[in-house]
Amino acid sequence: MTDYEDLFRTDTIGKLPVTYHMHLDESVHPAVCAPRRIPLAMKDKVVNELERMFRLGIIAPEEEATPWVSAMAAAVKKDGTVRICIDPVHLNKALLRPHHPLKTVEQVIADMPQAKVFSILDAKCGFWQIPLDEESSTTLTTFMTPFGRCKFLRMPYGISTGSEVFQRCMEQLFAGQPCEIVVDDILIWGSSVEEHDKWLKCILDRARAINLQLNPTKCRFRVSEVPYVGHLLADKGVKPDPEKTKAIHQMPVPEDKPALQRFLGMTNYLSKFIYRYSEIMSPLHQLLRQDAEWCWTEQHAAAVDTIKAHLTSPPVLQYFDVHKPVILSADASQHGLGAVCLQDDRPVAFTSRALTETEARYAQIEKGLLGLFFACMKFHVYIYGRPVTVETDHQPLITILRKPLHTASARIQRKLQRYHLKVVYKRGRELYVADALSRAHLPTTENPGAAEAYEVLALDEVLSSRRIEELKQSTQADATCQRLAGTILIGWPDSFKEIQHDIRPFYAMRDELTVDDGLILHGQRYAIPHSLQKYYLSQLHQGHPGIKSTKRRAHETMFWPTVYSDIERSFQMCPM
Repeated sequence: MTDYEDLFRTDTIGKLPVTYHMHLDESVHPAVCAPRRIPLAMKDKVVNELERMFRLGIIAPEEEATPWVSAMAAAVKKDGTVRICIDPVHLNKALLRPHHPLKTVEQVIADMPQAKVFSILDAKCGFWQIPLDEESSTTLTTFMTPFGRCKFLRMPYGISTGSEVFQRCMEQLFAGQPCEIVVDDILIWGSSVEEHDKWLKCILDRARAINLQLNPTKCRFRVSEVPYVGHLLADKGVKPDPEKTKAIHQMPVPEDKPALQRFLGMTNYLSKFIYRYSEIMSPLHQLLRQDAEWCWTEQHAAAVDTIKAHLTSPPVLQYFDVHKPVILSADASQHGLGAVCLQDDRPVAFTSRALTETEARYAQIEKGLLGLFFACMKFHVYIYGRPVTVETDHQPLITILRKPLHTASARIQRKLQRYHLKVVYKRGRELYVADALSRAHLPTTENPGAAEAYEVLALDEVLSSRRIEELKQSTQADATCQRLAGTILIGWPDSFKEIQHDIRPFYAMRDELTVDDGLILHGQRYAIPHSLQKYYLSQLHQGHPGIKSTKRRAHETMFWPTVYSDIERSFQMCPM
């Protein structure tokens, strides 16, 4: 690709010859979000990224008054750099979606007969390559940073209309070209290397003409097989992507009656699509008889293999239809995650994996959230850019996901940037497929914990590295904190009366409490054990700021149930 090096430059962002104007539902009132503090450990990275975005022409300062102001969200990526997004929770409610139609996989296959050679081109920072018109940029995308207000000159990540707008623009710009567009991926093919290279050159010339920048690390050239919407497009035809059925094929055989009951619950849920289901499952049902001893034979193994084959092939497993609603069913057990993508109550794809050693120590509510977003990431190609319903048996997750993004823990914040989710509650015994997969999960062969790594960040000068270590030791030595941490990790009782008296004051905030690296956090605020509360009160009051400023500082950095009343009492006792 030496003739097209300009398309793969790392120091520029392309600018497509289109302009996006955001249309609003006028019945939704504008909103202004307050600025958020940036942890000291992230401050330099955030400043560097904002400066880079200024240089690239992605954002610009905004000094005029604007009706809409979103909050800024900074997420740490795997490589340690920072991604700057906006959290347009109010704006997204007002944006009118274009509802751009997408091609089905059958339509794509029909357009590429006798394809043998494939290439995939990936648009670099795709959304940022679409300019916004002046009204949308100034009026709607203003966001608050700790250093002043800025506005996006290009389409920002985080808005609900982004993927549909980008898909529409790309299809318009590549209309009539020998390729297919899948959001930020461009698929090129040919019946021979010569034909493929001819079309590839044509597409690269078009990319240069419209000033589209490409990501060299994600592009693939002259391959015989590429994944596409749950299928593998190969030189020998189209075949199912084994990734979407591996969780079923490699599901371990039941080792006892409870495991068999979960397996039968999953298969029974889909039994209406399985021919001769009762006959196939008869040997397994006999094992559940009250007077039957557990004895696994080849007959039982054959029944399991037969039912797995049915679950991973039509008519049970259906082709994904871009025009139908999508439902994700996700669950987290003590040791694993499981999920299924459904359309018309039939599975499109399955997935599962074990929890890492670190994830196994998450609080139960965070395991539930991890299961939910594991499903989103695995089924990203099916759900990105469209509303999706997610079923969970963890009621508190619904409460958490309805709250503003900045009130959640940092671990949760990083996961809430990409998807448009409607989370609904479903009783655990009704999550048949997801529950069975989470308990009979695949082993962990990758390193999922790398993306989930969570660094406890100092939120204020008050909490230096030395103080963080002191806080850990005091938390571990405090009996109330240890009871609280244990309750957070195993899950809160259903009844308030079942909670021990010393941790009852934390019940009202139970859905926002997490445990990480020996510390208890309420959102991004540290829980201060009783032995250190007097010291931190004195630190908050240092310099004798006003009572409102002192409470605001506490609200941003630390908490205990009586922190605000303690601050008021300290002011009454202050001689100055």
